[in-house]
Amino acid sequence: MSGKNNFFNMLLFFLVLLFYGIYPVWFIPTIPVFYQYVLLNFFVLIIGGIVYCWPDLNDISSDIIYPRISEINFNFFGVTIVIGAVLAHIPFWVLPVVTGDDMQSHISPAATVLGHVYSFIPPIFVKLLALATLIGIVVVLRFLRHNFKKANFVFWISVFAINLYAFLLLKTQLINKMGMWQSVFRYPPAAKLVYLTGYSVLGVNEIVGRGIQFIFLLGTVLAVGRTVKLISRDADFNVILFLTLFFPTFFHFTNYALLTNGLVFFFAAISYFFLKSLKDEKSISWVIFLLSIGFLYKRLILGLIPIIFFYLIYLYFKNSITLVFLKKYLKNLFVPLLIGLPFTVIGSILKIRGTGSNIGHIFSPVKMLQNSKDFFETLGPFLSVLIVLSAAWCFVRRKKHNVYWLVLVTGYYLMISLTAANGYIRHTQPVYLGLFYFFVVALTDFVNWAKQKNKMILILAGLLLFGELGYSNFFAVNRVQRTVLSNRFNEIYPYDELMKYFRDIRKFPITVYAPCDVEPSHFYLAKYQLTGKISWDRTAPSDVNLGSIVSRASKYDYLCLLDIGTEYNYYKDVIKDILKSEQMELVRVFDYKGHRMFLFKYPKGQISTGILGGIYSI
Repeated sequence: MSGKNNFFNMLLFFLVLLFYGIYPVWFIPTIPVFYQYVLLNFFVLIIGGIVYCWPDLNDISSDIIYPRISEINFNFFGVTIVIGAVLAHIPFWVLPVVTGDDMQSHISPAATVLGHVYSFIPPIFVKLLALATLIGIVVVLRFLRHNFKKANFVFWISVFAINLYAFLLLKTQLINKMGMWQSVFRYPPAAKLVYLTGYSVLGVNEIVGRGIQFIFLLGTVLAVGRTVKLISRDADFNVILFLTLFFPTFFHFTNYALLTNGLVFFFAAISYFFLKSLKDEKSISWVIFLLSIGFLYKRLILGLIPIIFFYLIYLYFKNSITLVFLKKYLKNLFVPLLIGLPFTVIGSILKIRGTGSNIGHIFSPVKMLQNSKDFFETLGPFLSVLIVLSAAWCFVRRKKHNVYWLVLVTGYYLMISLTAANGYIRHTQPVYLGLFYFFVVALTDFVNWAKQKNKMILILAGLLLFGELGYSNFFAVNRVQRTVLSNRFNEIYPYDELMKYFRDIRKFPITVYAPCDVEPSHFYLAKYQLTGKISWDRTAPSDVNLGSIVSRASKYDYLCLLDIGTEYNYYKDVIKDILKSEQMELVRVFDYKGHRMFLFKYPKGQISTGILGGIYSI
C-alpha cells in the first residue's frame, strides 16, 4: 500500500470513527451497558473493514491529488466582498434564536453537552482544551502523512481511546442528561460535532452557528468557482464570489444555524470533484471521501449517489467512459452507503422521526409543482427569469457538463418532491445550486464580453444586479420562507432575557414547567451556564387548558408560557385564564419586539389590579 493510500484511508477512518464514537450513536438506553460497548466496537469493526478492505478503494486512494486553493485568484476585491458580506449579515446574526424552527435540533444538543461540561470544567479551560485538541489532530495527521509505519499503532490507540471515552460518558451519565432521543438522533453526527467544536472554542452564542454556515458558503464559493473554471478559464472569481455570497437563498440560510449551507457545500464540492474525475480519473477518492463525510452531515446528500449513477450510465452509453471506469466508480459508491448504514439502522430501531417518502405526490400536479412555485416566489420575478435565461444560454453556447447539472436539478427535484420535505426551500437548495451554476456561467460570460465591448454596459448591469440582490436580501416583503429586515424579529421570544433573570436569582436548583414544542431553551440554559442548575420541562399536556396546565405546574417552582398562537403551541387563552383566575402569581412578563413570555409562580399569590390593567394587560 502506498503512502498516500495509507493516509487517505486512515483519514477517512479517523473522521468516521470520530463521528460514530464521540457522538454516541452506539448508545441505546434500553440495552445493557456491555452490549453498548459491543455495538460501539461493532461499528468500529464495520467502518475499519469498509475503509481498509473494500475492493478498489485502495486503488482510487493511491491516485489521490490534493487541491490547491492558491489556484483561485483571491485578491483585494475578494477580501472586500467577504468583509461586505459579513457586515451585511450582522443585523441578522445578532438576533436571538427563533422559536418553532428546526434550528434547536441542530444547536441545542451541542450546546447542552457543553452546558454539562461547564459544570465541572470552567469555560476558559474548555476553550484551551478544544484548541489543544484541534492542534493535536493536525499535528498527528501531518506526522502520519510522512510516517506510515506508525499508522497501525495510532489505529489501536484510537480504538482504545474511544472505548475509554465511552466508559467516561456512561460513568458520568452525561448522555442520559441530553434529553429526547429525537433531538439527539434525528440528524447525523457530523453537523453536531461541527457546532460542538465551534461552541467549545468560541463559546455558546448565536453568532457561532451562523458563522459556521458562512464558512460553508465560502467553501461553496471555491467549489463553484473551480467548477466554472473547468469550462471557462477566463471566469472572474470575484464575480462568482459576489454572486454566491449574495444569492438570496444562500444569504438567507447563512443567517440561521441550520444545516443548509453545509448541504449546498457538499453538493457543490462533490459535483466539482466528480466532473473533474471524469477528465483526470484521479479525483474519485475525493468524491467518495466527501460523500462519506457528507452523508454523516445530512442524509439528503444520499440523493447525489443515484444522480452520479445515472449520469455515469449516460456517459457509458455515449462511449465517453470505459466499462472498467464505470465498474470502478460504481463499486466505490457503495462505501458512503455502508458508512452511513449504522446511523440509519439505529434511527430505524429507535423509530426516530425523519422525513418519510410520499410517493402519492407524483399523482398531484399541485404537489409536484410546489417547489417550482416556491422558487419563483422566493427569488422574485426578475432574478427567476434571469436564471431561466441563463440556463437557456448555457444549453445554446456552453455544452460541457450541462447534462450533469440538468440531471442533478431534475433528479433531486423529483426526489425531494416525493417526500414530506416537499415545499420547504431549505431542503431544495441543491436544486437552486444547479440552476445557480447556469446563472454564474452566463453572468461570467457576459462580464467577459462586456469588458471587451462596452464597459459602460458592464457598470449599468452591475448596478442593476447589485440593486436587485440588495433589495431581495434586505427589503423584499412576502418572499416565501425568507427573512429580510422587516420581518427579522418574527417568532423570536425573549428566552435570552428569561435566562438572565434566572441567572441573577442565584437560588439553585430551580424547576420550570414551560410547555412548548421546538424552542431554544436548552441553548440559552447552556449559554448562561444554567444547564443542570435548572430542570426544564417543556412537555405539553394532551389537553391544553387552565386546569391541566396549573395542575402540572404545581410540581414546579415556576410556570413559563409563551404568548403564542400557532398550531402546535397555543397558550394565549391559558394565559388569559390564569390571570383572570389568579390561581398563580404573575412574576414577570418578558417582551421582545412584541413577543411576550409570562412567568408565573405557584402557589397562588396576589396580583395587583393596577398591574393587570396596565403593563401586563392582555
